[in-house]
Amino acid sequence: MDDEDRNNRVYTSNQRAFQSMGAFRKATGKQEKVLTTAIEIGDWGEQGGANKNLGNSYQSLGDYRKAIDYLEKLLEIATEIGDQGGEGGAYGNLGNAYRSQGDCQKAIENSAKLLKIAIEIGDRGGEGGGAYGNLANAYRSLGDCRKAIDYLENLLEIVIIEISDRGGEGGAYGNLGNAYRSQGDCPKAIDMWEKLLKIAVEIGDRDGEGVGSDRNLVNAYRSLGDCRKIIDCLEKVF
Repeated sequence: MDDEDRNNRVYTSNQRAFQSMGAFRKATGKQEKVLTTAIEIGDWGEQGGANKNLGNSYQSLGDYRKAIDYLEKLLEIATEIGDQGGEGGAYGNLGNAYRSQGDCQKAIENSAKLLKIAIEIGDRGGEGGGAYGNLANAYRSLGDCRKAIDYLENLLEIVIIEISDRGGEGGAYGNLGNAYRSQGDCPKAIDMWEKLLKIAVEIGDRDGEGVGSDRNLVNAYRSLGDCRKIIDCLEKVF
């Protein structure tokens, strides 16, 4: 990849980011109107949907306090109408928002509530990609890599055996690689990232293949002083 190609990719990526932010701001304006109407006519389902959308939009915009406010309203509505799935989803989104805000303890509390509900209602997707993934991310942020790895292994079991999600499997291997790297176990990290790379190639996930695994592998091999492997990885990326 030459400098011009790289600059074009950076420009395109920045342009998409600005467009996305504009779209999220537009979406919040529309959803505020939907929410106002839903409150006026007493439509609980519509209120819940609008609060969820607003929470997700404000999180994407980086306004985590507002996101949490809307997601707490969503949780209140889901609890009121007895929607356990919606309640679990609200806890999951709250966990993400609190982690983005840097409050990992709150993220863990909410993700643990999602896990409890997901197990109760048999929601394997919510249990795996939602709860276990969120808990792993929060514990890794706190520096507890052993717990993060335990949750990621639970997630991996679900995405491989239960729901056959190749993209989710690759993501789990990538996050396991990150956790092992944080723990200082480069050989294990390399093993996980190579599995991610294999899956990314199979499913045509160029981001996962180039950014999520090759560059991580370069850093890991650098730590081990394996120059030959570093060159191999760099040739794939560039």
